[in-house]
Amino acid sequence: MHEITQDEWKAALSTLYEDEYVFVGAAGRKHRDWAHDVTLVMLREVSDPRGWQGQDWDAEEVPGQPPEPKGHPFENTDPSAIEKHLFEVTKRTATRQLVAMIDEWFTMHSIPDYERRKGELDSSAAALLSRFGPHARFYSSAADARPPRSPDFDGSMSSGRCFTCLLMDLGLVAVSEDEVGVFWRFNAY
Repeated sequence: MHEITQDEWKAALSTLYEDEYVFVGAAGRKHRDWAHDVTLVMLREVSDPRGWQGQDWDAEEVPGQPPEPKGHPFENTDPSAIEKHLFEVTKRTATRQLVAMIDEWFTMHSIPDYERRKGELDSSAAALLSRFGPHARFYSSAADARPPRSPDFDGSMSSGRCFTCLLMDLGLVAVSEDEVGVFWRFNAY
């Protein structure tokens, strides 16, 4: 299996989410319970162990405006809520969800030039997930992912439990033995 490089990670992030309101972060596993590590990523209390670039529009302060609360826009960062409201999905489902998260309403066919770019987008999503290795597990906040379902997300998907102060959001968590990855899309309208 090809191990993703930093340049490939950066290119895949750019292809999928360059101009989108998305949070992407990773951290090393420090807790037996992966939800605690996910919480630390959401609260921005840890950094990527590889030093790789994530995406976080809310990390920068806006001149003339008061700073946002810690972890903004995430509000529900309790590890027990994370475990309760994220559902395990297959790698294929996780890949499709990362693509759907390009659209603010989580609808693949609303992505500009989707049919033409489908292969490129799927490849970029698979590259991001490959960072976490062949034995990684994936967890989605989508209501459609509730057991025993593992949908393909080829159309649109529901957001499920909201973890932010925004209108709706959709998240995916990747968990390996050594790292966690947090991918979250926000819709503020």
